[in-house]
Amino acid sequence: MGPEDVRLPDALSERLAARAQELLPLGSLLEDAHAPGPGEREALAELAERLRNTYPYPDPHYAGQMLKPPTAIAWAAYATAMLLNPNNHALDGGPATAEMEKEAVAQIAAMFGYEQHLGHLTASGTIANLEALWVARELHPDKAIVSGANAHYTHGRVSAVLGAMHETVPQDARGRIELHALAGRLARGGVGTVVATPGTTALGAVDDVGAIADLCAQHGARLHVDAAYGGFFRLLADGGDPGVAAAPFAAIARADSIVVDPHKHGLQPYGCGCVLFADPG
Repeated sequence: MGPEDVRLPDALSERLAARAQELLPLGSLLEDAHAPGPGEREALAELAERLRNTYPYPDPHYAGQMLKPPTAIAWAAYATAMLLNPNNHALDGGPATAEMEKEAVAQIAAMFGYEQHLGHLTASGTIANLEALWVARELHPDKAIVSGANAHYTHGRVSAVLGAMHETVPQDARGRIELHALAGRLARGGVGTVVATPGTTALGAVDDVGAIADLCAQHGARLHVDAAYGGFFRLLADGGDPGVAAAPFAAIARADSIVVDPHKHGLQPYGCGCVLFADPG
């Protein structure tokens, strides 16, 4: 490791501090709220210093995690909204932000090809999957939820929390759901919902969502698509460069429910997940 590498955290910290000062000057925020107390600036200075000990997630050259740097406008808009501290649990908790949430969710639904939808933003993909699988359990309380062996561990844990039956089917050599194994499991009956993953967090494997949708339709099972990680690749899946296969992402429109994380490749601040249902009823 050379001297340049040692200084990377310092350079990153300075870059972030400069961007923050440009977008939302610290002095203005404090003065608008109240007169700064004697310990406030010291506390923020200590926070900035201690943040040097994290990984450089916001740097565009960092590829060791799925955390992506929010766009400058997303960061500024989030910080501005938080000055009002809205609560979108109901319209009276934040009428303006609740309306904007509905607009954002409608744009996400349109990205996946939903002509109608019901959905909302969540704190994370885990919470979004919890809600989607809760609906799956309510609709088929005596049937299993099935996911691939390479699917996110959330599905097994969430199913346990919900008291729902959960099973896995094997993966193929590329980490995708093995279709023959899934067909065999569906043929035996007792499956209420199948979870497909267009972009697994461990391998980046893209399940054949279209083929899985066909099998679900054939056997009367619901399809839930966990696109928390890979969902925004739908914007690149047109068959051209950089070579993202179009078919699996186009088939997401056939899902009964979808989860996607805008705080990953949607370039929004953490935490921001989204759950969508095809049936608005």
